[in-house]
Amino acid sequence: MPRNNLSLLRRTANRGDRPVSTDSGPPSPLPQSMRFRRTTSEEEQDAAAAAAEPLACSKLFFSRTDLDVDWLPTNGAVLKLLFSLRLTSALWSGISDCDEVFNYWEPMHLLIYGDGLQTWEYSPLYAIRSWLYIWLHAAPGKATSVLFPHSKIAVWVTMRCGIASLMAIADFAMYKVVAGRLGVSIARFYLVISMFSVGMFISSSAFIPSSFAMAFNTISMAALFSGQMLVSTLCVAVASLVGWPFAALLGAPTVITYLFSLRRPDRFILHSLIALLLVATPLLIVDTWYYGKRVMAPLNIVMYNIFSSHGPDLYGTEPLSYYIKNLVLNWNIASLLWLGALPLSAVVSALVFPIHKTMKKMAGMPMSPSFYRRLFPVALTLLSIALWFLVFFSQPHKEERFLFPVFPLLALLTAVTLDALNRLATHFSLPSPSYWLLGIFILISTSRAYSLHRNYSGTIDTYKSFTDYLSDNRQNLDFSIRNDPLSVCVGKEWHRFPSSFFLPDAVDGHGRVRPMRLRFLRSEFRGLLPKYFPDGRFPARTRAIPSEMNDENREETTRYVPLDTCDYVVDLETPDRTALEPNYGKEHTTILRPIIRNSFLLAHRSHWLLRAFFVPFLSERNCEFGQYTIYERIPPTVVTKRRSQSAEEEERAARHEEL
Repeated sequence: MPRNNLSLLRRTANRGDRPVSTDSGPPSPLPQSMRFRRTTSEEEQDAAAAAAEPLACSKLFFSRTDLDVDWLPTNGAVLKLLFSLRLTSALWSGISDCDEVFNYWEPMHLLIYGDGLQTWEYSPLYAIRSWLYIWLHAAPGKATSVLFPHSKIAVWVTMRCGIASLMAIADFAMYKVVAGRLGVSIARFYLVISMFSVGMFISSSAFIPSSFAMAFNTISMAALFSGQMLVSTLCVAVASLVGWPFAALLGAPTVITYLFSLRRPDRFILHSLIALLLVATPLLIVDTWYYGKRVMAPLNIVMYNIFSSHGPDLYGTEPLSYYIKNLVLNWNIASLLWLGALPLSAVVSALVFPIHKTMKKMAGMPMSPSFYRRLFPVALTLLSIALWFLVFFSQPHKEERFLFPVFPLLALLTAVTLDALNRLATHFSLPSPSYWLLGIFILISTSRAYSLHRNYSGTIDTYKSFTDYLSDNRQNLDFSIRNDPLSVCVGKEWHRFPSSFFLPDAVDGHGRVRPMRLRFLRSEFRGLLPKYFPDGRFPARTRAIPSEMNDENREETTRYVPLDTCDYVVDLETPDRTALEPNYGKEHTTILRPIIRNSFLLAHRSHWLLRAFFVPFLSERNCEFGQYTIYERIPPTVVTKRRSQSAEEEERAARHEEL
């Protein structure tokens, strides 16, 4: 209802029509007869009523829901914006963590195409990764492979779009609940911040459990704020059991609401048992089938990371400043703004809402807890982030993906801060800083996102071009004098391999079909590299205990192959080189020739600020790039397995029948 029409309405004398307080969802608009013009005595009555039943009659900064008449975008427009930005992430963002490739994309490639690299986590001896999580993505991936039988990259891109779409749905659910429960203006701020955040750009399309947990925790919080407690509990169970067990920590607001707000521990126990039954049962069945023994993968993850002697500090140990820098890069000014959500909301509440004269005050702020009950959703969100940071900032093992689950909550609290600043400025007749801050956030975020794509997209672009090269030069290829399967070798660039989805089956000019496999050249890296799952049938392939595996990151030299067995070599050309990491383009010109090259940032030779954020002209002058290159071997590689013409014809016939 327009604000100028509110004065035309008179208040009814029947205050008994006010809706009864409930915990089952967002309040309904008040009846027409209860929309009123305020008087001084009525303001005091509203204050007392709002303090007594705030969840039924108010939003965060409104005493009644019908007073929030800000402009609200249509659902269709919001969905279009969210899906557009999330799909942009799927298409333009890179893979920032090799764990995403070797622990998730490779097992999914195994389930869809029949081969993939195996890490120690998937050994039945350790079994700390869940196959149910892989299958939830592999099932639609298998269907997608039928639609794109000749392009594994198309399947990969489609799956990334699907992962990003899940986050778009979660964002939309949170947006709708925030608009109905906290305020339309806060919802609009949340929408913009979530869409332009670099942290969301990176995490929304990542195929890792922490991103999966991020999406379901967002839905869980939205369900919690709207009073759908069973849905909230189920989402916490899915996020922590199917996704990442540490995401259970983010279920603290749900537990608090059950025990202290609703005071229904019996309902908490019942809903928890239902969620456990619905989620843990298929998890146990699937993982037991694949590992060949009774396995509860989330429990194994917790045991390894918390109770083993080397789990927490074996990989990626970083100082506290690592997470601080990460938050600044991904959230720029929002990495500080979210901290003001709760105190600013309390101040705005004290200024905007009428305070009953009987309430005790201190420094002008009411002391009654009931007055601040409307801040309960903000406090719960802040509690979630505080608990998460307390746990993970204190761990020696730090990685960017560990912060993903709380990224949407950071966006929500930042939105609350901006809205509170806007209302404070209006109250004191001052210029509002909110839209200036939002503009700065968008500008810096865009600069960061473009910088990431510009500096580091060379890896995926190079592997994508490899597929095109093999197709365009098919008539010039002769696989009779090459390996079967073809060997694509990586040295120091093993950790940037984007997965076997980028290694196509190649066909030469004579119709010979060759699959490709990744091989490792020895480099300065001294940790444990993955190896291929054994051949055979399922589930024997995943139940077999692999040799040369350990959970202590000890190097296994059996992973390495000599250079003269490689058909293709992938490497980043840099001025820096060692005996184990040579510049292949300059030192092996007689046996290797470059076929594909793309620019890739040399971080250690570039200005730290101008490589982190793109500044026109300055970044171009102060950043140095190398060439991400694929080399083809000349003369042909040593043939490791020659095949007769009849065998090759049988292979072609079998593959043609399979397609």
